[in-house]
This record gives sequence, C-alpha cells and structure tokens, in this order.
Amino acid sequence: MNSLNYVGVSGLTHLWQVVAAKDCFLQNGFSKYSSHIGAINFQASYKSLALGGSSGNLRVPCLGDLNFLTKEASKDCLVGIHYFTTTRDSMDSYVRNSLRERGVFDFVDEIDFLFQNVDVSGIETIALQFNMNLPSHEDLESISKKYPKLDIVYQLTNKTKSDIDSQLNVLKNYDSLIDYIIIDDSLGVGKELCVQNSINTYFGIKKEFPKMKVIFAGGLKGSNVDEVINTLRNELGNNDFSIDAEGGLRDKRGKGYGNDWFNLEKMKDYIINSKSIL
Repeated sequence: MNSLNYVGVSGLTHLWQVVAAKDCFLQNGFSKYSSHIGAINFQASYKSLALGGSSGNLRVPCLGDLNFLTKEASKDCLVGIHYFTTTRDSMDSYVRNSLRERGVFDFVDEIDFLFQNVDVSGIETIALQFNMNLPSHEDLESISKKYPKLDIVYQLTNKTKSDIDSQLNVLKNYDSLIDYIIIDDSLGVGKELCVQNSINTYFGIKKEFPKMKVIFAGGLKGSNVDEVINTLRNELGNNDFSIDAEGGLRDKRGKGYGNDWFNLEKMKDYIINSKSIL
C-alpha cells in the first residue's frame, strides 16, 4: 500500500474536535497534495467494544460514535484507530462475558467487531495501530486479507538498544504485513521524545526495512514540535517521516491515563508549529 507521511493528532472523541482538527490542518497546508497529510486518530479497546463506552477514559470515544467520527475525518485527512487489547485471562470477567455475548472470542473477532461498527467502504485508507504486543503472524495476515484498506502500524517501544534490536528481529517475519513503525517513548503519557535515541532507532529501522514508514511520537506539543522537526530533518537529511501527538494536547484532570481534557488551543498550536515538516 502507498502509505503517506503525516502529522497526526490522537485521542479525539467528539465531532467538534474532528472538524476543528480538519480545518486547522487544511488552513496550514496539510492535504493529500502536500508532502504530509493531516491524520486524525481515534482510540478503541477491548473494553470499549464490550461496554460500548470509554470506561472513564476521556481519550476513548463511544463505540457508537466511531463510524460518523471516522467518516468526517476521512473527508480531508488520514484516519487511524489505535487499538489495545489483552489476553482473555487478564480481562475482567464481566468484560470477557460481554464480548462473548457479542460473538467475540479471540483477537481476530475483536477486529471484526470493531469494523462492524466502523464502515470503511467510503474511506480510501485507514491506519490500524496496535498499542499492545504484536499479534501472531497468522492473526495479522488474516486481518490484512479481510481488510485490504488497512495500513498496519506497529508501536516500537524505544528502550535499550538490545530491546529495539530484539523487536526489529521479530518484525522480520512480519515485514510485508506492517506499513509503519512508530517510535514512541511516551505511550501517550506526555514523556518527551529522546530525539537522539529515536534518530538512532530510525536508522536501525531503515537498515532492516528500507521502505518502512517511520513515525516519531512522545511529548510533542506546540512549544517543542518545530525544534524537534528541524532536528530530525537535519539529522536524517530529509522529511520522510511522520509525527503524532496525544498527551501534549491535553490538560490533566487527575491521576491516571486518560484522565484529562482535550485542549483545542494546544492542538491548534501543535499543528501550526508543525508546518516546518512540509
């Protein structure tokens, strides 16, 4: 698939947020005709599939809203879904039973149920990012065949060099099934990207997978994104990369992941200051 470079915003939950993000991207030169398109990413998980709601996580839209949110976002932007699940044994019994009542018994069933609630027929491309351990080759191959419009995104945790080398070694068996690798120190909690470590990881990825698209994430926001982009462009010698922001676009309400409010002005500031990537 001809995967696109993008500037992404993640964790949106309401239509007004999507419309505001689309408008801001277009006003600042991000389109399918530029080097980078705007991307709007939504979160989903086994809990939102089972319960239909966000389970208190303010970054997760209600399952019933995902269809019209993705439709609206896809008019001018790339659409992504960040998905998280766990093993059946680790699930709360109520959640596990709720999934069973919906005919969801395994990981592939979860993705099938997700796309029963998201009509992709009118969407040119949709990115599916796994914020979890890599699925089995068999499961990922099955999903890719069922949903040929999907771009698969694998989240690489940027830890020690040996950890990264180990993850990249595993990915050799998945090369044809994965379209993007995201380098993310933060995992959505706002921890800032270690730029030099991430640059080293980028070159490690490109050595093993020359055609792989790479995304940088971790604590990006309006106040630092221009500097990060310029450093990456200078060190990499090109702008052939994507970026994504989530935690840096929000205001904490209390402790815990997802206990925060979306901040419109922070999102606008981030997009405006990302123009140096074009």
